[in-house]
Amino acid sequence: MIGTTTQGTQTVDDALRTAHRQAYRLSEKELVDYLKAHLGRPLIAHVTRTLDANNVSRWASGRARPDRAVWERLRTLATLHAAVTAIIGSAASAAQWFSGANPDLDFKMPADELRDRHDAAVFSAVRNLAMGEPVDVERDMDSNVTQSTQAAVFHEQLFIERHDVVAGTIGTDDTIRIPLSREEIRVEKRIVVTEEVDIGRNAVGGVEHVTDTIGHDVDEPSETLWRTRP
Repeated sequence: MIGTTTQGTQTVDDALRTAHRQAYRLSEKELVDYLKAHLGRPLIAHVTRTLDANNVSRWASGRARPDRAVWERLRTLATLHAAVTAIIGSAASAAQWFSGANPDLDFKMPADELRDRHDAAVFSAVRNLAMGEPVDVERDMDSNVTQSTQAAVFHEQLFIERHDVVAGTIGTDDTIRIPLSREEIRVEKRIVVTEEVDIGRNAVGGVEHVTDTIGHDVDEPSETLWRTRP
């Protein structure tokens, strides 16, 4: 299948050459399957002037075979789709590009221009899509690479220069440099009182019911005392 991943940065002409080479390396079945997956049978049938879109599936299965001119149309279509995908980075958006009004084609659709065999105008529109800038394409890279770099850092210093007002010259021997303080972030934890708890004693009275036997003394005069008294 056509791949849109190459190494490095290439120009739009490089992208077109790469897409052209990949399109012509596909077998006939791979070519039709690629176009069906990305552009769909209706657009393929439109560009190749095929009345029945079901014929596109028959080409892929080998049940039908178009003439040589149709195969050239299909490979041109695959070349353009792969190149536009490399430029804008999306196969789905590249497919929509074929059916959208294009200002470089007098606001005609690229699919209509390809149907009318205005291939040169469509390839020119692809170049204009990149605006002459290098096409950034994805590169397979090893992510397990450690790199180090250096960055310049600065701090401020206050300097005081004394000079003779009359002469108007600055005396370089009398320069005094004083480092300025700088801010640093410090994270610390400290105890903060958020509430107080009072502890004390209160006398609490109550009534209790107690039942018990209580004894008491009773004095009675003895019989002897009564007899001796006159």
